[in-house]
Amino acid sequence: MNKTIIAVAALAASGALLTSESVLAKGPATLEGGSAVVLAKETKAGLDMANFPWNLEEGRTEDLTFSMTQEVADPESAETVSLDYTIMIPWIEVEKDGDDDVTFTMDTMNMTIGFPNPEGGDEPVEMTVEMLYDNMSSNFVRDGDRMTFKGTADGMSAAVDSAQLAEEGMELTYMIDGKGLDISGEAASDQDWTDIQTLDVSYDYTLDEMTLDFAITGEALDGEDMAMTAAFGQTTADAVIGKGTMSSNAVINDFEMDMTAPMPVQASASKMEVGIAMPTEPAPEPQDIAYKIGLEGLELSDNIWAMADPDNAFPREITRVMIDLQMQAMMMVSLMDPDAIAEAEMSGMPPLIPTGMKINEIAFDGLGLKIDATGEGALKGTVPEGSAYVTVLGLADFVASAQKAGMFGDQEAMMIQGMAGQLGKEGDDGELIFDIETDGPMLKVNGAPVMPLPGMQ
Repeated sequence: MNKTIIAVAALAASGALLTSESVLAKGPATLEGGSAVVLAKETKAGLDMANFPWNLEEGRTEDLTFSMTQEVADPESAETVSLDYTIMIPWIEVEKDGDDDVTFTMDTMNMTIGFPNPEGGDEPVEMTVEMLYDNMSSNFVRDGDRMTFKGTADGMSAAVDSAQLAEEGMELTYMIDGKGLDISGEAASDQDWTDIQTLDVSYDYTLDEMTLDFAITGEALDGEDMAMTAAFGQTTADAVIGKGTMSSNAVINDFEMDMTAPMPVQASASKMEVGIAMPTEPAPEPQDIAYKIGLEGLELSDNIWAMADPDNAFPREITRVMIDLQMQAMMMVSLMDPDAIAEAEMSGMPPLIPTGMKINEIAFDGLGLKIDATGEGALKGTVPEGSAYVTVLGLADFVASAQKAGMFGDQEAMMIQGMAGQLGKEGDDGELIFDIETDGPMLKVNGAPVMPLPGMQ
C-alpha cells in the first residue's frame, strides 16, 4: 500500500488540531493544502454551518455529528485523492449573552476518515482519530456584518488508528501532542462556512509547543518502514482568505526531527518560516504576490553530511537561508474556480502572467559561502529592465571546496575565479560586490556592459 497516501490521510485527519481549537471554530479553513472542501449543510443535531455559531442552542448538546469531504493531492502521483470525514462530538456546552455573543466548550472530538484503497477494491480504508482538548473555550462576538472570535486551550492531543491497516499487516502510529493554543481573528458575521469560495476570515494563532510520533511498520511493507519523531517549539501563524486574496504565514522555532526508518536521519533548526500571499480573482491590472521561505541554524547528522559531502570538502554548517520575493502578475482566472483553471490549462493559457518582481532578500550563509542580494525588475514591452545588488563573501574558498569535491575541474575553477574577479569589485569587508543593472537591451555589472538581453514574450 502507498505509504505516502497513508501519511497524507493521517496528516489531513489531524490538520484541525494544528490550526484551530476545533473544526467548528473555522469550518473548512482548518483543512490543510488550500483544497476544495464541502461540508454537510446539516447534521443529525440540526447544525446549519451556513449560520454558525449563532444557531447553536444554549445549554448542553450531545452526540453532535457532521461530515465533510476534502480533495488532496498525492505527492507521489500528483493524482487527487478524496478524503471523506465523519466527525462526532460527544458533547458541546454553549453559553449565550444575547444573540451576538456565543461561547462554547468541549473536551473530545472523534473523527473517522476514509480514502480509496491504493491497492484497489471497493471498500475504502478508514482511520479513526481521537482528539482530546484540555480546558478549551471558543468565543464569537458579532457586531453588525463583522464578528471576532477567540479560542484557547491549555493542551490538545490526537491519536490515529486503523483496524483495516492492521488486518493488512501494517501497524500505524500517529500521535500529536500540543500545549498552549491561542487563536483569534475576525470574519464576516453572516457567511456560509461550507463554501470556501465565499469565505471571509482572518486569524492569528500561537502554539507553545508540539510533538509528533509517526510510524508505519509491518510485514506488508516488505521492509520499507517509515518511522520518525519530531518536536516543535513555539509556532506562530496568521492567515487571510476572502475579498479576492489568500495569504498564510508561519514561524516555527526550535524544530527537531529524528527519523529511524527507512534510514537514520537527524536534523534540527532554530527557526523556520514560510509565507505566501496572492490574489484569488482575475483583475485588469497586475496584482501583488508575495513568497517567503527561510531557515536558520540548520544542523544535520553526520550520515546526511556523509552522503552529501563524502570527501568532507565543505565546512559543515548552514547558518541561514532566506528567499523573500514580491511579484506582480496578471491573474487570468479565478484560483477558486477549478473548472476555469482546467479550461485554461487545456487551452495552454497560464493562470497568471508575471509582469514584475522585487527581491526583498535572497541570502545564503553556509558551506563557507555568504551571498546577499536585493533587487527589482519589470518587463518594458518584451525587454526586461531592473537592477540588483549582490555581495559574495568566501567565493575563493567555496570554489576550492567544490573543486576538492569533484564538482569543478581546474579549468572551470579558474574560469569562475577569473570572471568573478573581473566583474566584481572588492568591498570594505573583503566581499565581492556585483552592482547589476539594465541599460536598454544591455546588461551591465558595476557599470561595464556584459551582454545583450534577449527579448521575452
